[in-house]
This record gives sequence, structure tokens and C-alpha cells, in this order.
Amino acid sequence: KQADFEKFWEMTPGCVAYIDNMDTVIMMAREAKKPILIYYSCYGGVEPREMEMALIKHASVGKYIADHYIFAMLFMDSKAGISPEKRHFSDILGLEIKHMGHVNQEFQKKYFDIQKFPLLMIVTPDLKEVDRMEVTKDMDRFEKFLKQEK
Repeated sequence: KQADFEKFWEMTPGCVAYIDNMDTVIMMAREAKKPILIYYSCYGGVEPREMEMALIKHASVGKYIADHYIFAMLFMDSKAGISPEKRHFSDILGLEIKHMGHVNQEFQKKYFDIQKFPLLMIVTPDLKEVDRMEVTKDMDRFEKFLKQEK
């Protein structure tokens, strides 16, 4: 079910992913004292849609995310424009930041020194990495990741 897709997407009832807005997510995580689940996704990929469809069918996993995380979904290939005052040259990426995909790529590289998607990461509200995993359709494996069961 899509809500206002420009801002958030309700993956399963109550499990809201905040779209391309890490400033809000970090603020919410600090206030709620919850870790952040970052889902680096893309519009043009099959694997992310397969994982999303699996998650939609497993409301209990969505409820766990909603109860224990602030959920961020960053589209690495987003062509959504950014305001002219936010445009800049990124030394990190070596290119002009012109749209949200660039913003998301710069964020990932700056804080985690990677450029990879699709990918899931658990981080603290202060952006310290806890764990990461590749996307999966295996909801048992995903749930173990969320619960940090090894």
C-alpha cells in the first residue's frame, strides 16, 4: 500500500519507511532511542521489489521493524530534483549533486565508505554501523538479521 510515496511508504500496516530523508530519520531515532534500519534500494531493480513483496506478505516482520526501528528507504537511483541551494560538487563522489540519488549515494559513501545497493544496514542514531546484509526474500533470515540473532 502506498501512502504519500514522496515522503513515506507503508510497507505493512504500521511499518512506515521514510523515503530519502535521513535528517528526519536521524532526528526521530534519537528522540525514540531506536536504531535505524536503512534500506538502500533502487527504482530500477528486481531484487528490491522481490524483497518488498516478501515483506508485505509477512506482517509480523513489518510489525517488528515498526516496534524496534526507525525505517529509512534510500533510493540510490532517484532522479527527484533537489533545490538549487542544496546542489553542490561532491568531493566524495567526484560529481555534481543534482538529485536525491546523488544525495543518498554521498550519504552512504561519507558515513559508511561503501557504494552498494540493494543493501540493508542497521545503524545507531549516531550513524555507527551495527550490521549489514544483502537483500533477501527469505523472511526467516531477514528476521534473524533484525533481531541480531547469529
